[in-house]
Amino acid sequence: MSAHEAGRGGRREGTTVAAGEAKLDKITETYAEFKGETKLGDLTLQTQTRAEFDGYVRNRMTLTPKKPVKLSRLSLVVAMPAKEGELFCATAGGFSASIGTTPKRWSSREVASGTRVGSFVPYVFLTDSERGFCWFADNDKGWVIDPNGDPWRWTTTARR
Repeated sequence: MSAHEAGRGGRREGTTVAAGEAKLDKITETYAEFKGETKLGDLTLQTQTRAEFDGYVRNRMTLTPKKPVKLSRLSLVVAMPAKEGELFCATAGGFSASIGTTPKRWSSREVASGTRVGSFVPYVFLTDSERGFCWFADNDKGWVIDPNGDPWRWTTTARR
């Protein structure tokens, strides 16, 4: 996670926060749950992960300030092997889905929807048809989105 904090003394650009060490919280025959926590100044990042027997993994992140903090931008950066994300699907509902080969660059503005205002896209899936990464939200309640920005975008880069 990358936070761009605007403070009294200026800005801390691109401060990266790791989720902290995961600790086993619960284990059953079908899933295991883990928790982690880390701090960035006056912010606490808590993570909850549930790994199920079939490979499904759900991550929840909660960012809690000790006192009001103004962030100019908050980003979640996910790195994955390009071969595991060769195909994609993104939709904002209705008939507005984008499906196909994953382009080198993509923006949520490319998925128009008459059911939503702005460029919020509640469903994005990158896959190789065997495994994948899916991000989803029930709705955009509580999100503060720059009307001229891109809440969702990706760039494919070569990593060695």
